[in-house]
Amino acid sequence: MRIAQTIGNKSLWNREKTLFLTSRQALIGCYGKVFRWVENFDKFNGCAVCFNTSELEEEVLKALLVCHVPTTLIVTGRFHDTYNVQIKQALKENRLLILVLQQEESDKGYTARLRNQYIIGQVQHIACGYINPNGSIFGLLARHNNVTHLLDKADLKAAEAIEKPYCWTVAEDKRLSSDVVRNIVVPCTFCAPLLC
Repeated sequence: MRIAQTIGNKSLWNREKTLFLTSRQALIGCYGKVFRWVENFDKFNGCAVCFNTSELEEEVLKALLVCHVPTTLIVTGRFHDTYNVQIKQALKENRLLILVLQQEESDKGYTARLRNQYIIGQVQHIACGYINPNGSIFGLLARHNNVTHLLDKADLKAAEAIEKPYCWTVAEDKRLSSDVVRNIVVPCTFCAPLLC
């Protein structure tokens, strides 16, 4: 992996960096402790580093930006979220750096694992949300001693008991509205006065 493009405040990469890592299928009960970590983050000396590939990572990124925490967002391939108001504001205020990573020809393997390995080697601290013991992140963290787990076993057991609520998405909203528009019968000009 290599840094192909930087967008924003490059001096953030020189600060002491803490990477937030989580498994893709994070439990909803974990969110509270993770958000408390964001609220208590040292804004003046540190820089949070995060990805935006899972639901929890997306929420953490939003929270970091809303709490004005200096943040480095790591993306692979190409940066797509150019219309996000929070990202635009953070870039304008010099509290965001976006690093676009690109896989080198010599890199062999799964892109997410390569990305994680590369970034883990660049940061001083790692804060973990939910880590699946059967997932690839668990194995990557095994040989590092700079890891802080935000959740203990009691938190995980409590989190497993909480059922994740249904989340309405913009895509469903668009699909529903287009279905409604298709099913509306528009009366002809002759019948319209009779329907009023």
